[in-house]
Amino acid sequence: MNDDLTALRTSANEMRSGEARAFDGEFTSFNGEKGAWRAGKNKTDMDGRRLTAAVMFLIVAWQKFKDGKAIYAGARYVRDGHQLPLREQLDERNSNYWEKTDRDPWQTTWYLALFDDETREQFVWSTNSDGGKDALSTLQDAFADHNEGRALEDYESPIVELGSDWYINSYKKKIFKPILDIVGWCKVPTVFRLPRPPANSITLRVIEHKPGEPKQSSSDDDPSDQIPF
Repeated sequence: MNDDLTALRTSANEMRSGEARAFDGEFTSFNGEKGAWRAGKNKTDMDGRRLTAAVMFLIVAWQKFKDGKAIYAGARYVRDGHQLPLREQLDERNSNYWEKTDRDPWQTTWYLALFDDETREQFVWSTNSDGGKDALSTLQDAFADHNEGRALEDYESPIVELGSDWYINSYKKKIFKPILDIVGWCKVPTVFRLPRPPANSITLRVIEHKPGEPKQSSSDDDPSDQIPF
């Protein structure tokens, strides 16, 4: 059976059963203090794994957590030149009410889908760290360079090996950063279930400024801002 039709039928069954998700597979994380890649609730060791990275389907979004659940806003594919909503369109604008007063609960976060061609496992690496952004910047440049002049249907995706490097920061502390070392190129496997940008978990605030009118300060926020579920 045609692989495209099979994917559509699978998607239809998931939607019908309510099982459709934006991200398939285990979430993968990188520990900047230990330099370790881990996946899923069981913290499966991912160091040195070689995975196909779906760069064309890299997603960016605002993300925060509430009661251990991820909340999304403005998620789209990076390839579309998408600009995130303004921070002032989101809730929790008053830093006096943040759980961690030195850290905005909303963070710009990137999501990279990964696939293991040998085990047929799927993973999603989400990151909002400086080291993560550096790794993704390098990966995107390499992807663009490799596919320059190719037809869309001929694009190849990088096969990356999950690794790490380190440096000493200004406080004399050893900090690890993630490395996505490109070891080859391939077409995205047809069995790879591509990620979809998750829907907004909140209603974005409409901002209207009259000419000459100052923007509303975050100190005017209503501390009772709630997520509508």
